[in-house]
Amino acid sequence: MKRLLTTGLMCAALVACRGQEGPQPAHPGSGVPAASEDATPAPPTADAGEAPPTTPEADAAQAAPEADAAPAPAGDPDAQAPGAAEVAAAGDAAQGPVAAPELASELPGARVAAIMEARSGASLSGTAVMAETEQGVTVLLKLTGAPPGAHAVHVHEKGDCSAPDATSAGDHFNPRGHAHGLPNTDERHLGDFGNMMVAEDGTGTLTLTAPGANLEPGDTNSFLGKALIVHDKPDTGEQPAGNAGPRIACGVLRPIQGAAQPGQPQPDGGAATP
Repeated sequence: MKRLLTTGLMCAALVACRGQEGPQPAHPGSGVPAASEDATPAPPTADAGEAPPTTPEADAAQAAPEADAAPAPAGDPDAQAPGAAEVAAAGDAAQGPVAAPELASELPGARVAAIMEARSGASLSGTAVMAETEQGVTVLLKLTGAPPGAHAVHVHEKGDCSAPDATSAGDHFNPRGHAHGLPNTDERHLGDFGNMMVAEDGTGTLTLTAPGANLEPGDTNSFLGKALIVHDKPDTGEQPAGNAGPRIACGVLRPIQGAAQPGQPQPDGGAATP
């Protein structure tokens, strides 16, 4: 009996001592304190898939419309490239009508013109106009500021004067596949105009008619849309292109704005004819 009483007192003293030392591990050696009855329980965790709680401010932010997307910067790889139709339209604009030059009044029926621009380091300027006749195409070309002497004049196959030396205009216009020649020879390129003389004051005029040529859009023998070239040297007539040297002037042959073209009505009610 005394042993039981002594054992009970010792247990009570041990419990009191542990209470003073603080919370003990739930399991000896685990290092995890036992849960305290006064601890505030943690808020429950939302189950997977359950929408988080919302506030009025959050709802308002979600309801507000998003700002418009900023336009794609230049050079964006996703930007649409110009289509073939746009490229073709740009080419058509480059070959569009040209304002009627004063020289057109000197050639009756003129409906195609070229504004001559200097190339290959030259400093000349000039204008050419063309009209269709029963004999072919009549040409009137005038230059100023050109080097004195004889200069070859040819129509070239491409209406492109963009290169500094006008080589972008291609070769002589030769739709019939003839050998090169001067205007008084039986065989020649359709675009072979021979030579023009420039005076000491830098002015020169060339007038001629090119048999077999026309100014019809899309025609095989048409000068329309081609380039008129003046060379630094005279055309000797030798093969393959006259040995005329650098191209010092170039102009694209374009329709004259306001001039009646084939099939268009005339003031008298008729239609324009060559």
